[in-house]
Amino acid sequence: MNEWIPAILTIVINLIAIAFFFGKISQNVNNLEKRMGMDDEAAVRKNNKEDAWKTKMEGLQKIHEMLPTCVEAFEGIRRELSGLSGKVDTLIGIAHK
Repeated sequence: MNEWIPAILTIVINLIAIAFFFGKISQNVNNLEKRMGMDDEAAVRKNNKEDAWKTKMEGLQKIHEMLPTCVEAFEGIRRELSGLSGKVDTLIGIAHK
């Protein structure tokens, strides 16, 4: 009977170790499945950000295309304002005389 005790203890310890490692492996597989799902979600978020970035860059390109027209328009406005300021200075000068 004393000869069976070490054999039974060895078998029990091995069964406990196998059960423990099987549980760990199952947990790791579940974690990997969850991570793979998260990676899919991250890829979707990344694609949405890239789409938003492309849209933003297209908007900037349109702005850059409009800049020469805007510069010309503001140049005309600047000329008119400088002419008006000269007339206002003349009127102020006449009013103070």
